[in-house]
Amino acid sequence: MVNAPDDDLDLIEIERMLARQPVETMRRLAHLFTPSALSRQGLEERNQKIRALAVGRIGTGRELAREIRRDVRRYGTTAYQYERHHPPADPRRALMHRILTLSRGNKVPSEHTIRRALAGLGSKKTPAMIQQAAHPSSHQEPRGRDAGCTTAESLHRAAGR
Repeated sequence: MVNAPDDDLDLIEIERMLARQPVETMRRLAHLFTPSALSRQGLEERNQKIRALAVGRIGTGRELAREIRRDVRRYGTTAYQYERHHPPADPRRALMHRILTLSRGNKVPSEHTIRRALAGLGSKKTPAMIQQAAHPSSHQEPRGRDAGCTTAESLHRAAGR
């Protein structure tokens, strides 16, 4: 007999273990995941590697993005072709290797994409933290002429009296 609380703990542990795995592991388990979930996981991992590559660099977001793109492009046209199937031991080159591996078609991400990754923006053009925020339902807020009302008369109207 299966105990439900233990099952919940097992699912939580499985989710934690999956979150730590590279996207290739999830692709091997693809029959369990939707293509969009795999794609999102891969892009999020790529963005984490881009942010890790920016650690210790100084400059504006645009300057950092330009610098990172230059370095990844240079690595992609030189050493990556020889290290494609074997990640390098050097941590910095390993980050660039992973960025190229996770980018669709081993393409170098654009400067715009790198800037968005550095800013922590998700795919819907809003910060990742804001994407998860709950939005109030529209029926709870005054609409039309009553939106932003402060006078007693308009508050009376907003209450439906």
